[in-house]
Amino acid sequence: MTLPKSSWYVGCSPRDPRKLVPELNLLVQYDGREWSETEQIEFAEALAGLKSFEGEGYGKELGFTARDRVAKMKTYGFVYVSKEAGKDILHITDAGKAIIESRIPEEIFLKQMIKWQYPSYQHKSENQYPTKSFHLRPFILSLKLISALDGMTKAEFAIFAFVTTDERNIDLTIKEISEYRAKRGSITGRTKKLAFDDECLNQKLKSINSSIQSSSFYDMADALTRHLRFTPLFTTRGNRIILSENMRPLAEWIIFQPIIINQEYTDVKKFYSYMGNPNLPITPLDNKSTIVKMISIIYKQIIVLSKQIGIVISALPDFNKMSILQLKELLFDLLNEKKKYLQINLERDIQKEPQKKEIIEMFSHIVEREVIDPATYFEWNMWRALLHMDDEEEIKPNFSMDADLQPTNSAGGNMGDIEAHYADYNMLVEVTLSSGKRQANTETEPVWRHVGNFQEKFKGKKTFGLFIAPDIAHETPLDFFVRAKHPLFDGKKVTTIPLSLGQFIEILETTTIIKSKKSQKLYQLWNLLESETTKHDDGTTWHKTFPKIIEQWKKEVKA
Repeated sequence: MTLPKSSWYVGCSPRDPRKLVPELNLLVQYDGREWSETEQIEFAEALAGLKSFEGEGYGKELGFTARDRVAKMKTYGFVYVSKEAGKDILHITDAGKAIIESRIPEEIFLKQMIKWQYPSYQHKSENQYPTKSFHLRPFILSLKLISALDGMTKAEFAIFAFVTTDERNIDLTIKEISEYRAKRGSITGRTKKLAFDDECLNQKLKSINSSIQSSSFYDMADALTRHLRFTPLFTTRGNRIILSENMRPLAEWIIFQPIIINQEYTDVKKFYSYMGNPNLPITPLDNKSTIVKMISIIYKQIIVLSKQIGIVISALPDFNKMSILQLKELLFDLLNEKKKYLQINLERDIQKEPQKKEIIEMFSHIVEREVIDPATYFEWNMWRALLHMDDEEEIKPNFSMDADLQPTNSAGGNMGDIEAHYADYNMLVEVTLSSGKRQANTETEPVWRHVGNFQEKFKGKKTFGLFIAPDIAHETPLDFFVRAKHPLFDGKKVTTIPLSLGQFIEILETTTIIKSKKSQKLYQLWNLLESETTKHDDGTTWHKTFPKIIEQWKKEVKA
């Protein structure tokens, strides 16, 4: 006998919803075709060729890989499978086609997330998803919690959100989260706080007789936050996902709509004619006067930001000559423009002394994992630290940021985290929170390859790699040492300098007292660390010289 479910879920394959677009684009060729094991294996094999695809599928179960990826597309109304003449036929909905073609996929994704519901065609079995227990729209439930509680952490999503299966009971969930926060706030120490989280989650799962492992709920919470942030409604603050002020009016409109569950969920074609319609629901972004008002607000903010840096911006176009779609595109273009000016202002102001203290404090929060996405925040804060050092020609982040200049996604797997360009040299910076043998096994080879490719791209100028982790594992310097000492990368040496975060912060604090030619003084340090490879026969001995060299360099620049 199949027991009823006691929680809803978010698919973790892929965890990052941005990957849905290229995968849907690959799936288009199967639109209207039979969706048998043969086609599923063919699709899974093609997935492996996508740059955005990570992993090796499920071994011999390639068909399962395909079904797993397509299941999420079904959930959000991009795809459905119908039985026709005894065969399973796959269909790409209009929403699926629209998100592939759109300049603003975030808006298409938002509309699909608003319609996400339980029960649905995928989750319609009374044995598993009884309608007396399941009556919710997960995205809107999450939005309401974030709005009511001034944000939500991943742990709070894991413990409380997924087990709230009736949206009409949200007040009880809000009360429970408030009580949880009060108790957690009285606990000191990260370890004890995490233990408290685990205890709360396990108690919650026990109370609903769930057989799902608690770790799965944390994984789903991570996936959910990524899904929420692919819409334009959210940003982050510390360890919470919060509403973006840019889209607060739209968020509040969604929150105050009546709770309506589409009752056509037992009929595949009727359900997906609604779920797969990219024009539904009609939101304020489909109202011309509302969009114009939002555009005007963002434009005024851009004027203020541009004046601060002495840039004159162009006037807005004639709204009367623009379609709704063109106005939407203009709104999102202006949000990107605002981000650009926010970044310019940040780069200008971040050299100030108070900023250094905040940057160093943020490193502590990241190491303690007190931010919502520690790995991405590590890249983001390192970028800010390099800007604070000043004297650069360009510090280029390869990770992505939202309209509020908060980090959203880490740099891609085929590039370094941050590119730093100075008058005398270039540097590729990579950061990681990994430690021990895992650090050495998973980080060193891709890092020196990235540095080598970066070196080839900018021939004619000295190139260094900088690898930073909270602690450098004993094995990590070994391969870096060999590559720096011997010409093994297409006949060239590749220098990557592994520093602990503590060592980097020492250097960061020292640059504050350097009044001029900072990059030249840093260049001296990198050359000193590199030259030590000629004096030693192994990476361990080389790396042990770093503290003494850094200390001597600090004395010289302070003199």
